[in-house]
Amino acid sequence: MTVYRRFPRRDDLVQALILRESQCFLAAVAAAIDGVDDPNDEVADAFVAAVRFARKHPMLRRVAENEPGAFTESVAADDAALLGMGTAFIARHIHGDRPGAPSRRAQWVADSLARLFLTYVAIPPTSPAPESDEQLRRFAREVLTPLVELAAR
Repeated sequence: MTVYRRFPRRDDLVQALILRESQCFLAAVAAAIDGVDDPNDEVADAFVAAVRFARKHPMLRRVAENEPGAFTESVAADDAALLGMGTAFIARHIHGDRPGAPSRRAQWVADSLARLFLTYVAIPPTSPAPESDEQLRRFAREVLTPLVELAAR
């Protein structure tokens, strides 16, 4: 009964859980890149931390193992705010300390990176192996870093 007083509908409880877990996820990524000075290392460390979080998170791991695609369908259908939160987080990091809002290019790249991450959760690739931090780091340096560098111009 106590849960239903705070969350009158099941959907309210689910939304609160998604928000809490999203905040934990973004905090884990932010902690991984805190104090990293090299932008290339920052991109690689952020990507590895994001995939590592998903790899260890019981619900996200179960989705990837048992219901490939269900997570991305859920986000696309029900909660574009979740994708928006990730995109905004990435865009702010690409933009850095410069005044003003992130550029359109930074927002596009951030959106692409957020969507890429969601596909890694929903449909884990075989290469780079999601369980190999070394392969993920190499992928991030060779593929993701150039996108971020382009957006930061």
